[in-house]
Amino acid sequence: MRMRRLFPMLFLIAVLIPTYSTPVKAAGAARPLRQLSSTAANTANKRSGLVGAAVYRLDTDDLYSFQGNQQFTMYSIAKVPIMLAVLDRAVRQDRRVTYREQNLIEAMIEWSDNDATNVLYDSVGDAPGVQDFLSRNGIYNTSMDNNAWGNSVTTPQDMARLMARLSNCMMLVQRLCGYALQVMQDVDSSQSWGVTAGTGNSPVALKNGWYPDSEGWGINSMGIVMKGGHAYAIAVLTYPNPSMDYGISTVEQISTATYQAMQ
Repeated sequence: MRMRRLFPMLFLIAVLIPTYSTPVKAAGAARPLRQLSSTAANTANKRSGLVGAAVYRLDTDDLYSFQGNQQFTMYSIAKVPIMLAVLDRAVRQDRRVTYREQNLIEAMIEWSDNDATNVLYDSVGDAPGVQDFLSRNGIYNTSMDNNAWGNSVTTPQDMARLMARLSNCMMLVQRLCGYALQVMQDVDSSQSWGVTAGTGNSPVALKNGWYPDSEGWGINSMGIVMKGGHAYAIAVLTYPNPSMDYGISTVEQISTATYQAMQ
């Protein structure tokens, strides 16, 4: 596992995924996804199973949503709030992130390592620790599961807001916002499907979640996408899907249409 020094991340966050100083809209202040992209909304509406999507434009402070308050099981996208809670703890303790924490974070996000996640989740106090972080950052419709982080539930709007707050660094400090985004940009290529679809060479910081649950596959993808000089947060959550590929296709069709709609 390679080590990263954290000080270059301020440069990376400024150049690759720019931050914005505008506040993130409060819960409920959302516009229909159709107003951004009728193609994305039509895709979400016609696909099998439940589909929820939320897109937050950081340049205009507009939140677009399709069933964005529907609750979904998180699976591995729960690893992002866990990472942020670990980084937030370092800030509150007025210390550097340790090399061990970095190694665990990078394994958890870049490779979706469950053992690393278990260690970090336990280290921040399991569900109460992460829940406290989320509540302090205005994320109120996500419920962390104390026994199994993958069974935590959230909404597309919550995750789009969380990503927006990370991108404009309304949490942590600039150095650690940059670090978190860079780790998410370094997700292994085998796990870089989802909200990267249709984005070409644009920088994307993302995390996906997937699981063959009892009634079908749960497929989730969320992140920050940069197009030109603008960035947007996106979360697409789906369940149940007849196959993993079907769910990925749903997410990627919505992602592609969203990217095309961004001006």
